[in-house]
Amino acid sequence: MLTRQQKINENLDLFLSIASDNGYPCNRPSVTFNNRTRAAGVCGTYGIQLSQHYLDAHEEEMVWNTLGHEFAHWIQRTHNLFTRSRTGKRDVHGPKFRSLCRMLGVSDSRTHSMSLSESTVVRRKRPHTVKCGCSTHQVTPRMYTRILAGGYNCRKCKGTLTV
Repeated sequence: MLTRQQKINENLDLFLSIASDNGYPCNRPSVTFNNRTRAAGVCGTYGIQLSQHYLDAHEEEMVWNTLGHEFAHWIQRTHNLFTRSRTGKRDVHGPKFRSLCRMLGVSDSRTHSMSLSESTVVRRKRPHTVKCGCSTHQVTPRMYTRILAGGYNCRKCKGTLTV
């Protein structure tokens, strides 16, 4: 039985071979793991990152579809195959990307249907309490950090929000 890393390497070798045979030779990307719970995979100039949480819960789907999806992005980056949307923005999931996914034999969907158990989703937004001239307010951790930096006012009384 193959280990997870062996499956990843085997599929990556297959994707590299398919890409090369179809005129898209590229270097082997590094594959690392992260603790993200929103994105199953990410491709950047550094290589491909896969979510450890999703790998633990959905290994087969991740090792084939997500790795293949991110590898299609890797080919896109290597050969600068981005298209532009009607608004002029770079369309990373455009027609060229979809044809790369079909060439690799993986899903071209930009979203997945894999789920994680509630205990796995580490990131929970715990509200913080702040005060102003008229009352107390519950704010997200991000807003709380911004309030600590200063300069935020209450929408009702226009008073400065304080911790």
